[in-house]
Amino acid sequence: MAVGGGLAGIGGLTQLAGAEFKLRSGFIVGYGYVGFLASWLGRHRPLYVVMSALVLSAIVIGGDSLQIDSQLPAASVNVLLALVLLMVFGFGQRKARA
Repeated sequence: MAVGGGLAGIGGLTQLAGAEFKLRSGFIVGYGYVGFLASWLGRHRPLYVVMSALVLSAIVIGGDSLQIDSQLPAASVNVLLALVLLMVFGFGQRKARA
């Protein structure tokens, strides 16, 4: 847990120093949701979680680009991530064998 906390701190520092350049209110809103989704998408296996986090980051960054270029609302990325979460939960259920 200490290693995970340290990596999360480094990730937050990188986001703050590399992209935001200042601390603003609502900075951390939504990161826990995406981390939860990455963990479920990777089936709680460390290598798969890293790969799913990269896929989800590509979706979020692509969504930010679409918001700027195509004037999409900001909630469109959250809707897409929610659909991914529902698909993971739906396909993750094992069917009972008769």
